[in-house]
Amino acid sequence: MATSIIPKSYSNVIYLQPSFSIMQDNFSSLRHLPYVKLALDFPWEMVFATIEQEYVKARFERYRNKKNRKCLDINQEELFSSLPQNMNILPDKSSKGRKGINFFALFKSFLLAPLLYVEVMVSSVHLQVAGNSDFRTVCGFIQVPSLKTFERFDQIMIENGLWEKADN
Repeated sequence: MATSIIPKSYSNVIYLQPSFSIMQDNFSSLRHLPYVKLALDFPWEMVFATIEQEYVKARFERYRNKKNRKCLDINQEELFSSLPQNMNILPDKSSKGRKGINFFALFKSFLLAPLLYVEVMVSSVHLQVAGNSDFRTVCGFIQVPSLKTFERFDQIMIENGLWEKADN
């Protein structure tokens, strides 16, 4: 019988290894997979730049409108009724706050998921990104976004008709 080099006190420890492809920059061992080839070779930024711009604008408008709804209250409207109604009280855009998740990482994850036979539903795509480190890295994620992030992304894309524009 062979003796183990691992001490008995460590015999119940499970060692996890990260996926081998995380350490590879060019994904040479995975290039034969359709989703890897498409994710790395397709000019995403060039083809879908207008969709990204519309998404960023729609996301900003959504949060700005959400702030407006929170700020306005009936008493304030009555109090400031003499002021013009079309006056914008919020600043246009601020560089403060968290930087959002990369648009193209989220976009790629939804468009490449069917190549892995994953149903294009928010929860299914999120599970694929969370559970498949190769897919996550190829899409461009640094860490796994929350399910809520995927839900917000999909909702903004649907509400503004951006999925249809991307399909054309």
